Amino acid sequence: MTQEERIASEWYKTLEQDNVDSMKNCLAVAASADIWELLNTFWDIITTVDWALEDLIFPDQGILDGAAYDELDLDQTEDGPVPLFGGSNLVKNPGAEDGPSSYAAADPDVWPYQVAVDIPEWTSDLGDDDAGKGWIRTYAAYNDDDSANFGSRFPPPGGGSKFFMGGQQGYRLRQKIDLSGILSEIQSGSVWFKLEGDLGGYYNQSDSASIRFRGKYDDGLGLFEGAATTLERLGPVLAEDRNDQTDLIHLEVTGIIPSNLVEFFVEVDFYWVTGDWCDGYADNISLKLFKVE
Repeated sequence: MTQEERIASEWYKTLEQDNVDSMKNCLAVAASADIWELLNTFWDIITTVDWALEDLIFPDQGILDGAAYDELDLDQTEDGPVPLFGGSNLVKNPGAEDGPSSYAAADPDVWPYQVAVDIPEWTSDLGDDDAGKGWIRTYAAYNDDDSANFGSRFPPPGGGSKFFMGGQQGYRLRQKIDLSGILSEIQSGSVWFKLEGDLGGYYNQSDSASIRFRGKYDDGLGLFEGAATTLERLGPVLAEDRNDQTDLIHLEVTGIIPSNLVEFFVEVDFYWVTGDWCDGYADNISLKLFKVE
């Protein structure tokens, strides 16, 4: 990974998508002024402050560390975690199978030959004529020359014919997850989640995507009401993680839902690093819940 890609990746992990334009400007200045060391220090401070504030607002309710995750065997059936909602995936249209592809919706004679489309069950932070829309591509859209660079999971198992992509720029997809029917269980501190997805990108480009499970906070006093926190994040998967191949890597994580969260979302962020298009890819997004006494 280049120095620029590494710093960009850290920025995307710690800050909101609204700051992406500022980040690009910072990178442009840094490249011309050779101040990478200063930027590195700045990002380290941001990361430290970001997690410190989250620990302050969510004491003893934050994300468990990796060792603690391993203690929960979600596949155990006897006296173990009880699947909620019948064990079903709570993410609707998890692989972009519903909705037209960005190629099919475009004029085949007009560049760029693909457009943003309405994606059922999802909304986005795109504006103007593309407000609320996103980008869908088909695995079949790649030609024979592209196939020489395919990895072993392109397409991934269960990937269907389509997947989410970054399109002309980085952006964010969001889907609200209705957990209003189990808030009492969440407040008891007994609900765990398993977040999964396939993430990747094109060839040796480090455009990427990440998946987040987020919740809004209610402290009962109105001090932090409406503030959102990230429970867990998958990705991003960069070119070196894919061995410079067009591929998707399966990622998953488990964690406990803090008892003071009341509204929930799954978000997919697409990060544009190089090239004319944001070739960050996502497919097979899954969120399942379990109750553990």
